[in-house]
Amino acid sequence: LHNGRHSFPTRRSSDLRYVGARFDNARLPVEFLPDLQAFRDLLLAFARDHWRSQNQKRERLPKGFDKSISLDLVALKSGSAIPQLEWRRDVAQKMLPDFTDEIEDAVKDAFNEIILLFDNAGQNNFPRTLPPQQIRALNKFGANLREGERIELSTPSLNDGVVVYIDSYRRKSILTNVTETYETRYEGIGELIANNINGLVKIRTPDKGDLEIQVQPERIPLDFDGSLGATVQFAIQIELDHSDNFRG
Repeated sequence: LHNGRHSFPTRRSSDLRYVGARFDNARLPVEFLPDLQAFRDLLLAFARDHWRSQNQKRERLPKGFDKSISLDLVALKSGSAIPQLEWRRDVAQKMLPDFTDEIEDAVKDAFNEIILLFDNAGQNNFPRTLPPQQIRALNKFGANLREGERIELSTPSLNDGVVVYIDSYRRKSILTNVTETYETRYEGIGELIANNINGLVKIRTPDKGDLEIQVQPERIPLDFDGSLGATVQFAIQIELDHSDNFRG
């Protein structure tokens, strides 16, 4: 990091350690699998910015830059659920053989910037703005976290006792400091109060009011028609403001 506390591991791998009762005994609920793609998207977003800052005379990123940053899930370690992710240097060599070392530098810097972002959030130090690509990735990464759960970023170089993590509070704080809203996963049970053939259902919830949810139109006659007043279980991505008021 810029403060010199951490650096990207030389073996080009990192662990995301999920902490919470749901992750005991190396269990990772399937709804968290999109986190791995979101983390790669976040890494890519920061790597893009690093490349541009180091190559200001170039108008565009090299063709194949995005595909050159590939992460593989190589293990799921025990001791909570710990997906081990590894950056594929061989993919970068194949896609952009003339820029492999520069891409590796971009990945290292990107990882350091992510750690710095999360670490600063723990000290109530937030960026004033973030690029749209980084915001989109953050809105997906950790969206399923509940209160008391967190994702720790662990690397071989994090051996000074400092634990860098993101939880629902830090995630919300980062996003609402750079934009008015944030996205999160919302699960619950409500009452079906309306539906129409265009694929729109309306569900009354105890804490978020009436939610209009788009579904495939063919599901209306199969699952919802004639069921007004019935109990509906749902799991959706919603947008909230900094006071957790429903936006969409």
